[in-house]
Amino acid sequence: VLDRGPEHSYEVNQIVGILSGALSDLEDGFLVGQEQLIAAAVLDSVLEQAQYLSKTGFKDPASILCRVVIEDTLQRICIEEGLTSSGKASFLNDALKEHGRYTKPQWRLIQSWLDIGNSAAHGKFTDYTEDDVKQMISDVERFVAQELSG
Repeated sequence: VLDRGPEHSYEVNQIVGILSGALSDLEDGFLVGQEQLIAAAVLDSVLEQAQYLSKTGFKDPASILCRVVIEDTLQRICIEEGLTSSGKASFLNDALKEHGRYTKPQWRLIQSWLDIGNSAAHGKFTDYTEDDVKQMISDVERFVAQELSG
């Protein structure tokens, strides 16, 4: 754009206008919610992969993918709540329950998902069933939609 000469200066002005608007949105906090929406879309894609694997008889990798989604979601919620977002997923789950983000029954449900994912990651494939994984995927999908909807 810059090497085209002054007759193309309107192109620079358009770009400056777009960048100024984006900076204003960022400074006013309008993009914060967008990050959560983008994260939810990416996590939804990973859950779709987990569903496909589960439906085609691959419960173990499906549960590991689902476990990744759970941990990422817990980290995002901790950041939103002003809590530390590092450490084991079970630690994050405990911190969110103690902080009052959700109830003890919700905490237990999340812990059960983490248990399934951990069993898969450590090769304990008989600790859970295909039905457990299908239910976990369905529950996690609902949880992510609820928590990251913006």
